Amino acid sequence: MQRIERFTTDRLAAERMSEEHFGELHRMWQEPRVMATLGGVRSERVSREKLGLALDHWARYGFGIWVLRRKGSGEF
Repeated sequence: MQRIERFTTDRLAAERMSEEHFGELHRMWQEPRVMATLGGVRSERVSREKLGLALDHWARYGFGIWVLRRKGSGEF
């Protein structure tokens, strides 16, 4: 079975979540407005745990959360 690592739409570029995304994810998870309905701001330790769980899910099941960027600008 071939696994898709990236795909694009007219407006977005998606890539499979990886350790390389930690900095951007942690910054997002530190944003109170973003996290207001997602369980609250996460510490670095909790952010690392959540990323580890997401990566483990990819490894076990072959699918999971994608990182999305605005096409053209690369904005996270």
